[in-house]
Amino acid sequence: MEVRDNRTPFWRDIQPAELAEHGIVLPPNQLASILLGNMPSHFHQKKNNMWESKQSGSLIRLQWQAERQMLTISDIQHGRVAKLLIQ
Repeated sequence: MEVRDNRTPFWRDIQPAELAEHGIVLPPNQLASILLGNMPSHFHQKKNNMWESKQSGSLIRLQWQAERQMLTISDIQHGRVAKLLIQ
C-alpha cells in the first residue's frame, strides 16, 4: 500500500498499522463478506442493523439503513465516518 498527502507529494509505502492511524480500515474481503450479508464473527450486534467490533484496537461501528441502501462505517475512537451508498 502507498499513501501521499499535502506534506509529501510523492507516493510512499505505508504499513497497515500506520494506515489505521489515518482512519477506518476494513480489508476488501471483509467488506465483501459484510455486503453479502455474512458478518465477520468479531462484529457483535448491538441493535437492529447495528454491529460493533474492537478487533482493530478502536471501536468500529457498522450501521445498515435499508431504506437508504447505505452502510455507515464509524471509527468511534478517531471520530471518522465513511458512508457507502449502494445502488
